[in-house]
Amino acid sequence: MIGIFIIFNDEILGFTFANNRHIGLFFALIATLGASSGNMVHQRNLNHKFPLVESVAYAMLYGSLITLIITQINQTPILFEYTFNYIASLLYLSVFGSVFAFLLYLKLLGNIGAGRSSYVGVLMPVIALLISTVFENLQWQLDLIIGLPFLLIGAILVIHQKIKIIS
Repeated sequence: MIGIFIIFNDEILGFTFANNRHIGLFFALIATLGASSGNMVHQRNLNHKFPLVESVAYAMLYGSLITLIITQINQTPILFEYTFNYIASLLYLSVFGSVFAFLLYLKLLGNIGAGRSSYVGVLMPVIALLISTVFENLQWQLDLIIGLPFLLIGAILVIHQKIKIIS
């Protein structure tokens, strides 16, 4: 928590309901609830010996159908660009960013449990910062330089502590 506060102190201290940031906070909380619920559903599926690939396929089918229904209710047009960049990025995100990523994460969840595998969420912002540094020329400010080690050390301590308790 200290690392997160140091990194995002300007955003946290500057939070007001006047600037519509509460909408982003609401969506972040809903996304966290959804991800946690998905972890628990997958844990239940593991306990019932449901096959991993089929479970992910059904989950993605249901998610796609729900998205289609919402777009139809909101009368949002479905757009598709017949360009190489669009199709290549769509295929990459669909296959590697969704199917393979979920299969690997859920396999990890099955191997080490929901609690410990949730710390993957701590590593994702770190990877995003590194990618932003390379591709977007992110300039590392003092709060990021100080906060990131706190974030990583905290995650390592929690994961290590849980491993000691289990073994």
